[in-house]
Order: sequence, then structure tokens, then C-alpha cells
Amino acid sequence: MEEKFKKEEKTGVDNSNRFAELLLLLTMNEAKNCSRAQNPAENTVQMYVNIGPKLATKLLTFYKINRTTKKNNLKNIVNDMINGNWKFDASPIKFNEDNDLIDGEHRLKAIEITEKTFLFTVTLGLSRDVFKILDSGIIRSPGDVFQCAGIPNALNAASITASIYAFKNGKFSDAGNKVNKLSKSELLIHYRTLRGIQNSIKFAHKVHKSGDGYVKFNTVALFHYLFGEVDEKLAEDFMTQLATGREIGMKSPVGALRKKINDRKMDKNLAYTDKNKILDICYCWEKFINNETIKQIKLPKNYQINL
Repeated sequence: MEEKFKKEEKTGVDNSNRFAELLLLLTMNEAKNCSRAQNPAENTVQMYVNIGPKLATKLLTFYKINRTTKKNNLKNIVNDMINGNWKFDASPIKFNEDNDLIDGEHRLKAIEITEKTFLFTVTLGLSRDVFKILDSGIIRSPGDVFQCAGIPNALNAASITASIYAFKNGKFSDAGNKVNKLSKSELLIHYRTLRGIQNSIKFAHKVHKSGDGYVKFNTVALFHYLFGEVDEKLAEDFMTQLATGREIGMKSPVGALRKKINDRKMDKNLAYTDKNKILDICYCWEKFINNETIKQIKLPKNYQINL
């Protein structure tokens, strides 16, 4: 097992030193190591360790993953520990083959807060890819997976990727998380096929910030990307006008679309589903790129999106 950690990474970080430090922490003083076993098949080490606040703080220095702390989850763990409801369940604190803490951040932070000591299973040497399939008592969102993969704007990127996939598979909703059928790892793979998606996210941030709230951020990014596959410049013009209300020509399809969206917002008795809105957006886009004018939106019977 130790031989595995003697290889020096390309970054220049000597993993053998990190492993030695980690192993020493887990087998001395406060830890009171109960037992240690090596799995030759998977080249991992597993041990039972009593972890108190000092050791928890030191172990958290091995946490290098840029993942947002789930405050509610942390609060629940802290409450369980304070109220005597925290029980040993053998769910491991996990470290990967780079000696990075990949699972157990919330439990270790809770120990810091409560200043209590609890018995945990600790596993060392797991594959770098394990995080993608971890189940640590909380549901890892697609955004978590994207963050750990180093994707910029991770939460938005995951959401927009799901929306694009859903749209292209006939699911007409801009709430991509409700209709996404891909697993988290599949969603990440799909993201890598979407050239220019980060440009759409940046564009949505820009116009949504200066917009008037007529359309949601996700909608702006989604259709900027989809329409951009047809014509990037026209897509930018269309979505800028829709989001901000600026530079809209007389009888422009964008003006008719904004009026309908506003009317539905003002009168809650007028039903306006995501599907209806998306059909209207796509219909007005077709009119826009063909330089046609309309006073109001009247979808043809059995209208089909042509993208």
C-alpha cells in the first residue's frame, strides 16, 4: 500500500510525505487506533479511529475539493452529536489515492463545533474517480459533481446542461433538474460535448443582471445556447432584447413575447406553463430570424419547434 503513495505527482507534490503524515495522525495519541487492515485487491487501508476536535481539524487540512458545505446537513449532524443521537454506523471517512479527503467533511466539521470524540471507520487509498459515485448520507447534486471536476460556474453549468439535454430530448421545460434522465456522471460527460456552454452562462449572467426579471437566468442561458447553434449574433440580439426590453423594434416578435409573459405574470388566472412559454419563445425566435413582425402571438395549430 505504502508503495502506491511514493509516486510523485506531476504537480511536484510528493504523495509519500502526505500519506506518511496522514497515517501518523490516524495512529497516534488522540486517534487511539483500534485496528488496521489492508485490502490487497483494491490497494486500500481501512482502520477504526476515535476522532476528536484536534484530529478533525488536522484531517480537514487534507480537504482540497472545492465543494459547498451543506449548512442544513452540518446543523443536523451537530444536533445529533450534541443530543446523544450520533451512533457509529461504519460509514467511512474517505481519502483518495492522492490523500485528499473526499468524504466526511461535514462529520469532521461537526466534531470541531461540538468538541466531542466519536469512533469512525477511515478508508485510505480510494480511486480518484470514487467521488462521482459516493453516497455519504446526503445526496450529491450534479453541481457538486461538476465542482469536484473543476468545471467553472459549476452549479449553473450542471443545470443548463440538464436543460439542454432535456430540451433536445423533447422535454419542454426550462427546469432541467425535473426532467433530466442522465446520471450525474453521464451529465458531466454530456457537458463536455457542449461547445460554448460557458459563453452562454457568462452571457446570461451579464444580461440577467441588467434585465428586468421577465425571464429566468436558466431560460436566458438555455436559449442563448440553443439559438446560438443557429446564429450566434442573432441569438445574442434576441435574448438581450427579451431579457432587458431594450432596442425592441415596432411589432417585433420579442415585444409580443415580453407582453405575453408580462400579462401572464400580472394575471395569475391565466395559465402559462413552462411548455407554453418555451413554445412561444421558439415561435418568436423563428419570426425574429426571418425578420417578420407580429402584433401578438398566435401559435399555429399543432405547432412544432424547428431547432
